Amino acid sequence: MKPGTIEIRNLRETTCAGMHRATAEVAGAVLWFESRELPLRASLEAVCSAMLIPALFCRSRLGTAHELCPHWLDHAREVIKIAGDWWRYPALMPQAPVRTAPARPGNAGTALCFSGGLDSFYSLLRGSYRPELLVCVQGYDFPLEDDVRLAAFIPSLRAAAAHHGARPVVIRTNLRQHPVFAAAPWHNTHGGALAGIGHLLGDHAGRLVVASSVPPTYTQPWGSHWRLDPLWSSGEVEIVHDGAEFSRAQKAWSIAGESVLFQHFRVCWENRTPTGNCSVCDKCVCTMLLLEQAGQLGGYSVFQRPRSFVQLLAALPRTRYPITYQEMCQRGLTSDVRTAVERLLQRTVTRPERPTRLKWLLRQAGKLRRTLIGRIHSVPGGHSG
Repeated sequence: MKPGTIEIRNLRETTCAGMHRATAEVAGAVLWFESRELPLRASLEAVCSAMLIPALFCRSRLGTAHELCPHWLDHAREVIKIAGDWWRYPALMPQAPVRTAPARPGNAGTALCFSGGLDSFYSLLRGSYRPELLVCVQGYDFPLEDDVRLAAFIPSLRAAAAHHGARPVVIRTNLRQHPVFAAAPWHNTHGGALAGIGHLLGDHAGRLVVASSVPPTYTQPWGSHWRLDPLWSSGEVEIVHDGAEFSRAQKAWSIAGESVLFQHFRVCWENRTPTGNCSVCDKCVCTMLLLEQAGQLGGYSVFQRPRSFVQLLAALPRTRYPITYQEMCQRGLTSDVRTAVERLLQRTVTRPERPTRLKWLLRQAGKLRRTLIGRIHSVPGGHSG
């Protein structure tokens, strides 16, 4: 089958009523990013960073009449090679004229993608770079329509920024709703999506720091990875993968006593509660036990202190953090908690998680089913049962 081409057209920057927007047409559908805090650069490298892996997933190449940075294109060859090795994606280089004009003067500023979680807090407090901008993206971790969770997080973003002398920035985008991007699994595409934010902010920061989420020993393919993230750099914007040399446990033990975390630490991704940590999911329980082991959990108002870690651990069917629990066992746990951890690890081995691609396919099937049901209900005379 001949590969298709996903066209990128009409890069634009606009400002209206104090809202700064960067837009592009991708495969005929508008992609937009907006911010009230800072003007955004309508960067082709931003769009291509976000869309390259989704295009490969769709067995298509990116095509545009706009000029692309030669450094970004050189790096794209290696990204495509890695994507082929990891996910069997085709080797389809973008078709674009190469920019011959010299790069804009570099900006010395640094931006950090900030979610309030362990990795981004570690990079803020212990990382190799001091950021001038802390950037939260509504439309990535926070769904675009979820203003409740964003409103609950904004005070934490501002407090963390003030604590470190940085400027808080919120960017909104429809990227995850765009039909090309939405077709591919987020766990493969999120690194390029984060890198795109750095290129949008190129007029304000010449470097974007992406906090590591997996250590170098992690062998599974992952969208934000120490091998991939730096390859999204251009001649004007550097993308840095920070903190990969430290494990999740080491990061937690290092920053557990920092007071700014006590009221602003956000690790829960299951969104069981509308405004913060649920204190019962796999990630919450693992993080709480790390803080308890560091002797600091009592100071955290963002978690519900458990009566018994044994009960919390027993309620988990499996864990995504076996290496972290093994590190905690090595550091030392009480006998009853250690037994509960060992049983959890055994359940994890005997009840392996569904393959990531299968889970994604099942989610897509569920979305399609809900869409079809909604269309039936929207048609006059449609069936209701």
